[in-house]
Amino acid sequence: MRDINLLPEEIRPGNETTEKIKEKVKVSISTKTIIIAALTIVIMVVLILIPIIYIKAVDLSIASVDRQLSNKAYKEIKDINAELIAAKAALDSKKQIIKSVDKYSYPVNEITSSLSKVSPKGLEINSVEYDSNSVIITGNAMSSLQASEFLINVDRLEFLSANNMLANVTIDKSNSRCRFEYTFNVDRKGGK
Repeated sequence: MRDINLLPEEIRPGNETTEKIKEKVKVSISTKTIIIAALTIVIMVVLILIPIIYIKAVDLSIASVDRQLSNKAYKEIKDINAELIAAKAALDSKKQIIKSVDKYSYPVNEITSSLSKVSPKGLEINSVEYDSNSVIITGNAMSSLQASEFLINVDRLEFLSANNMLANVTIDKSNSRCRFEYTFNVDRKGGK
């Protein structure tokens, strides 16, 4: 039986044209590989160069901004800003002093007006002295009952406390007047 070969003559084995086609295929694969490799290298170089170029551009813009900031107008602004920061720091330190003074201050107006309001009729307040933590009130009353009523009324005030209070009451028998001296602790609430 005879073999029927349906392959075209160019492709049949042992034919010179088949070998030429194989060489062309080998050459064309090599060319494609070289082109792909070259494109890959170009893309990689571009990808590496883009950030470097961007960094150079940013460095140039930073340098130009630095040159602009070295102008006299900007130096004056920097000096003014430094003075402003120093003034704010001085003001903040003074605010702290004011807060501490306010924290430890007596509500003087409130104490004097409240004492006049709670004193019974006929009671005389001779002096009100402020000490570090206390208020010393001296005065005269018509009777010891009036002096004790004043003591009770003062104890009801929220900023004066009778805890650890000192009291000195003397009665003058000749005119039945009562001289008193009370020392109260002051609850500090500050001026505000």
